[in-house]
Amino acid sequence: MTLKKAYLIILCAFAWLILGGLAVSAINPPNPSTPEDVLIGGLLISFGIILLVGTAVWAGAKGHHPLVGVVLGWLGPIGLLILVFLTDKSCGSRDGN
Repeated sequence: MTLKKAYLIILCAFAWLILGGLAVSAINPPNPSTPEDVLIGGLLISFGIILLVGTAVWAGAKGHHPLVGVVLGWLGPIGLLILVFLTDKSCGSRDGN
């Protein structure tokens, strides 16, 4: 696994959340007890899953166990910041290839 792949997965998670939220809002403005609320809930759950996969890949690319990435992914922005400064234990090149 490479760092570039991890960055791409995390970027896709945020793009999914933003574009999906815009699409659901464009279809119908938020109103309690509508099917759109179910779509928004599914959108948030899928965002969380994609983000956790991305942080797991990121931690794995740095030579750590992917579970470390999942735990840090649950911490949100603070976890992403910790992942940035996490030591690189991988034996591959430092450019992410």
